[in-house]
Amino acid sequence: MVEKDLALKTKDKPLIFINHDLLVGKDFVMRGKTDSIDLKQYNLKAYLYGHWHNNYSFGSRDGVAVISTNAPNKGGIDNSAAQFLVIDVDKKGLAK
Repeated sequence: MVEKDLALKTKDKPLIFINHDLLVGKDFVMRGKTDSIDLKQYNLKAYLYGHWHNNYSFGSRDGVAVISTNAPNKGGIDNSAAQFLVIDVDKKGLAK
C-alpha cells in the first residue's frame, strides 16, 4: 500500500512520513518479509511518529528530521497548549 502511494509522488516533492512508531532503522528503510522501501529514495525530509506520547525532536539524522510528537488528545491531564507541537512546512520540507 505504501509503495502505491509513493509511486504517485514526484521524486522532487519532499516527503514527510508520519507513522505510529519509528519502524525504520538508521537508514530509513522499511523492511518486510520479502521486500523493502528506502524512504530516502523518495526525498524524505522528516519522519514523525507518536508512539512515545511526547514531543521531542531528535534533530537531523542524515538530512532527515526525526520527531516524536504527541497526539492532540494526549496533551496531558490539562491539555496544555505546550503539548501541541507546531511544525512549519515549506516547499523544501520542514521550514527552519
